[in-house]
Amino acid sequence: LPLPFTFYSRLFSLSPDKISKAEKPYRILTVARLIAKKGLPTVYRALKVLKDKGIAFKHTLIGDGEDRGKILAVIKDLDLSVHTRWLGTQPHEVVRDYYKRAHLFVLGCEVAQRSIEVLHQ
Repeated sequence: LPLPFTFYSRLFSLSPDKISKAEKPYRILTVARLIAKKGLPTVYRALKVLKDKGIAFKHTLIGDGEDRGKILAVIKDLDLSVHTRWLGTQPHEVVRDYYKRAHLFVLGCEVAQRSIEVLHQ
C-alpha cells in the first residue's frame, strides 16, 4: 500500500541532553488526518492531564479531515484552546520544520481488534 506521507528519520536527530535541557513550554506536535481512527480525543485527554499537573506545553495539530469539528470541540471542551493551535493541512516543508522544532510527537491511533487478521486477508 502506498503511504500518503513519507517520513525520513535521517533528517532528524535527537540527543538526551537536548531533551533534558529543553526550554519550556514543551512543544508537542501531532500530524494526522482528522478522522476517528487517529485517536485524537485520546491525545487531548492526555494533554489535559499535563495541563492539570501544571506542565507547560504548546501543542500544534497539523492536518484536516472529516472529524475536524469534533476534534476542535474536544479541544474547547477540555479547555485546551490556549495550549493548542490547529494549522490545517500544510506543505511538506512546513511539516518538516515543525518536526524539527518539536520536543515530542504524539498520536493516539486506535487499532482495530482484528487489524492484523484483516491485513492478511
